[in-house]
Amino acid sequence: MVNTFNKTIMNRSVPKLLLAAIVLILYSLSSAPCLYADFEDMGAGGRAIGMGNAFCALSDDAFSIYYNPAGLGFIRQAQVGADYGRLYLGLDDESNLNSAFVSVLIPYFVTGIRTKDIKVPVTTNVKKTKTKKNDKKQAKENILKILKGEKEEEDKSDAAGSADKEESENEKKESKSEKEAETDGKILRHWGTFGIGWSQFSLYGYYQESAYYISFGKSLKERWAYGFNLKLLREQYTIDEYLRLSPVFDYGAKSSISNYSADIGVIYNILPRLFAGFSVNNINQPDLGLKEKEQLPATIRTGIAWRQRDVKWAIDSVYKDGFWYGSAGLEKWFKNLFAMRGGINIGSRNYINSSVGFSLSFQTVQVDYVFQMPLTGIKDIAGSHRMSLVYRFGRRPKEELEPGSLELYYSNLQEEVAGLKSTLAEVRSEKKKLEEILIEESTLRIRERIRAAKAAARREKYSTEEEKEVRHVVKKGETLQYISKKYYDDDKYWNRIYQANKDKVGIGGVLKPGQVLLIPKMTGAVKQSGPLQREVETVPVKKIEKVIPLIEVKPTTEPVGIKKAEPEKVQQQVTKKEKKKKPSPATRKHIVKQGENLRTIAQKYYKDNKKWKDIYKANKDKVVGGQVAPGTEIIIP
Repeated sequence: MVNTFNKTIMNRSVPKLLLAAIVLILYSLSSAPCLYADFEDMGAGGRAIGMGNAFCALSDDAFSIYYNPAGLGFIRQAQVGADYGRLYLGLDDESNLNSAFVSVLIPYFVTGIRTKDIKVPVTTNVKKTKTKKNDKKQAKENILKILKGEKEEEDKSDAAGSADKEESENEKKESKSEKEAETDGKILRHWGTFGIGWSQFSLYGYYQESAYYISFGKSLKERWAYGFNLKLLREQYTIDEYLRLSPVFDYGAKSSISNYSADIGVIYNILPRLFAGFSVNNINQPDLGLKEKEQLPATIRTGIAWRQRDVKWAIDSVYKDGFWYGSAGLEKWFKNLFAMRGGINIGSRNYINSSVGFSLSFQTVQVDYVFQMPLTGIKDIAGSHRMSLVYRFGRRPKEELEPGSLELYYSNLQEEVAGLKSTLAEVRSEKKKLEEILIEESTLRIRERIRAAKAAARREKYSTEEEKEVRHVVKKGETLQYISKKYYDDDKYWNRIYQANKDKVGIGGVLKPGQVLLIPKMTGAVKQSGPLQREVETVPVKKIEKVIPLIEVKPTTEPVGIKKAEPEKVQQQVTKKEKKKKPSPATRKHIVKQGENLRTIAQKYYKDNKKWKDIYKANKDKVVGGQVAPGTEIIIP
């Protein structure tokens, strides 16, 4: 650009003083080995410049986006940085060269859940298993699956029903407590840091360069970090009556040019406190020529840095368009309040530059100053002066420890140990809960089995007793003594029959023909060898196989125990009358059961409960107060 501009001046023969001054200034700057006319590496931030611009691997403040955007990946606290500088004071033409830089960095955090590794074998009374995932939630799921498997095997029995219900409730409780534990384990994770920036270099009143930054940086596994910048570059000239004569500026119609550019970078934490960095600025080499194509060369930086709370040093190597230089810087802090730093640059084309500076820190605010002096090239000047300010706000990084520091590593180890202890406590608690669940489960199963066994025993006993119990239909002339003699071979046990049928036997032990008496089973040393075993004229509980017709006779007034009936004569009379009197085919008989009445019986046989009167008329002698005693045999007309 300078050569083209010089040719234009010579061809047009416009030896104007102002234009000559611009050419001389640009030429003097380009004669310095470290400077170029377009977007020269002027640096940003008093702290970084004070360390000789050796900031590629350090990049730990608001001016990181200028040197290496990967530095944003290790920044956990929001920052605002502003820088202003007066360059090369004391030039003979009294030119006013200045630079400025402003940036804002905002870290972004997301809500996450801290996960802990669990590698604990779980033993139950069924089988032994290991969790498939080293995860607390998965371990619980596996344990519950084991318990569920046990229940599914035992669900074949009726006794497991209530146990399954209980287990389902336990699973719901476990699920609820698990969610509460996860809620307590929420933490903030650094997702990345965003940044915006603006830089400017100007020859006051004549020329201005501006760059607008959009940046992003992110760390990977706490040791790697990467980042990038997207930039809009713009050159602007002040057009006066002299520049309107130049074809370079399209005779005054073209006063500026813009283009887009990009930067990339990475940083790696090699060892505690030791970092390595690499970045490429203007990787796409944008064209910024006014009339002819002039690509902005890429700038490649590599470096290493040592980060310690009170001491930091860095060494960088920079290459740009065939020119390279190395830089080194050292910084020393005193009680985190005051710092001194210095740096030097040495490169090809006999380039040497030096810088010194200091800082004052007021917790969230830090003020930096630096003085630069080229040792070769431009002479007889008062050097360059830069001052910057950094303001930190928002969420502070963990314990304000710097990434890669021994303190941070130690803190991480302490967190890991605390996490392992917490995990161990949780595993012990889960083990205890599991043991309680298993004990409770086993107890429930045993109780259910006992209850099921008792119920089965009762059913079997009741069924056996029902099968052995017999009933007797009273015939005319029979007494309790006669029935006792018939079933027990001894009339002295008549009281047993009486006690079993109190509600049916009349006063003085009077029996009515047609009554159904329960003949209780004899217990103890009494030997049963009578007709009870032959089941003569007996009616089983569940099924009545033979219905004996009712013989209506007048009730006997003979009290029990006064006069005994002669069994053989009574039996012969009953047999003869039974032969003579045959029941009508339409006559039906019904033995009243517990809870039945005339209406329910009428509904059962006639499908109409209003016909209970027909049953009543046929059985007036058996109905007392409108009720029929259970066990009474009645006629269904």
